[in-house]
Amino acid sequence: MNNNVRQKVKDFFNSLTEEKETFKLPLAALLKYKLLVMKEKEGNIVGIAGIEGGRGRNIFFVVVKSEYQDKKMGQELTKEVIEQAIKRNYSYIALDVFESNAKAVRIYRKLGFKTLYTSQMNGRKNYFMILPLNRRGIILEKVFLLEHKIHSFFCGGIVKFR
Repeated sequence: MNNNVRQKVKDFFNSLTEEKETFKLPLAALLKYKLLVMKEKEGNIVGIAGIEGGRGRNIFFVVVKSEYQDKKMGQELTKEVIEQAIKRNYSYIALDVFESNAKAVRIYRKLGFKTLYTSQMNGRKNYFMILPLNRRGIILEKVFLLEHKIHSFFCGGIVKFR
């Protein structure tokens, strides 16, 4: 990422208020994402999406400034990340989304994401969703489901599976 883009990402991050607090997205992590796409208006980033690639997980995120929401920008960013992930031979994309974010849940389902399990996060119902992108992704989906069932069994967590 060149310095001009890094500065734009920093400016975007610093301009967020509610979004930054809600998602607890650290700037340092954002600058290290292995797949990042952005939408700009008048030379400023107004939406950003990507995949964090650490710890063997391809966790997706999308953030759109509040004044640009409800304009299909999140959906466009999500589609662009999916296209880039396929080109880069990713096996899957996974994400966490609160049940209360019904618009996002609807978009993710429309784009092919499936709810693997639900859990409680910060007192709110959360969906863990996955989009397999190839055969390996389909296998990993089954592995993740089994892994979480085992974890729930031994830890006594409140997790519901599909």
